[in-house]
Amino acid sequence: MAALQLLKEGTLQAGEPDEIDFEEDTLKQILFRQKERILQAASPEVEATRVIYEAIDERMVLLLQKSNPPIQHIFELAVIFLHLDAGNPPLVSSKIAKASGIV
Repeated sequence: MAALQLLKEGTLQAGEPDEIDFEEDTLKQILFRQKERILQAASPEVEATRVIYEAIDERMVLLLQKSNPPIQHIFELAVIFLHLDAGNPPLVSSKIAKASGIV
């Protein structure tokens, strides 16, 4: 989590993603926008993971809402490999299922 380390060090700055490494820079900006939430959390690593998951979830919902023709079925598979302590709340959302009309 190099972006989280930059956030902790205070060297991560607001800006537009660079075309050369668009994905990495986009992740950095997502974390930067939630800097206080992440750094004030009991576990910044877990909170950064939640922030990224929520951003992915929001983008998927937006894409579903704007799809033409409407999407009939969607399967979401997300895997984040972290060493977490037991007792952390799950990172589960039903927004995608609701947006797609599955539930």
